[in-house]
Amino acid sequence: MSKLFARIRPALSRPTAPLRRIGRATGALVLAGLVLPASASAQEQENFAFDITYGPLTVARISVASREGGNSYAVAADIRATGLAAAFARVNFTMNAQGYFGSPSLHATSYRETVDTGQRQSSVDMVWQSGTPVIRSQVAGTGSATPVPPSRGRGAVDPLTAMYRLARARPEGELCNWNASIYDGARLAAVALGPPSRQGDMITCNATHRRLEGFPADDLGRFPAFNFTATFRPAGDGLWHLTEVASATIYGTVRMERRN
Repeated sequence: MSKLFARIRPALSRPTAPLRRIGRATGALVLAGLVLPASASAQEQENFAFDITYGPLTVARISVASREGGNSYAVAADIRATGLAAAFARVNFTMNAQGYFGSPSLHATSYRETVDTGQRQSSVDMVWQSGTPVIRSQVAGTGSATPVPPSRGRGAVDPLTAMYRLARARPEGELCNWNASIYDGARLAAVALGPPSRQGDMITCNATHRRLEGFPADDLGRFPAFNFTATFRPAGDGLWHLTEVASATIYGTVRMERRN
């Protein structure tokens, strides 16, 4: 989720950004074709959704479907522009990931991503071998940055696995105080969550998504990191799940708010 959230913020933070740039930023979040791998041996399934809001506008909706069985997980996401932003976003973006659970980290084993923004088309299909990503196929998008080689992504997870670790229901002690490296086949980033702060039935933790390698030099200079706050509430059976991610911009607050 951190990567998806970070993609929307830079366009919203530019003083000259007109509404069409909000549409393009939202378009970078749009996913179509929610497909979970048929090979996932599921014992538990969870579906949830978030609205992305900017000021009074709801600009996108994120839907996530996951299956967990034994020590493994499979997750897919569908993000679509909504409202006025949908008029400016002509984008398809699909992501599917599989992996297994650590204690309590998640370890990726495969990741697929296809992006069509109307201006840029890219795709990647990766697997992990001994903790290092291996690119099986890739169509690179246009850009000024040099892609990060897979060897630099050793120990990293894919963007969807990182988002799923943040959003899935889990015990209170696993919500905050963790970090992960994120590799998408071209860029390397990191997310770090600080200690929890509890008020009644709400737990929050401050977090940072930091760009490391593979981004244009101009982006790294202006937006090297994005601070955000993650909020969790009880999900039942002693578990908690993510209900909101919020980040301040010069225009106001961008939020991801859970719908169910």
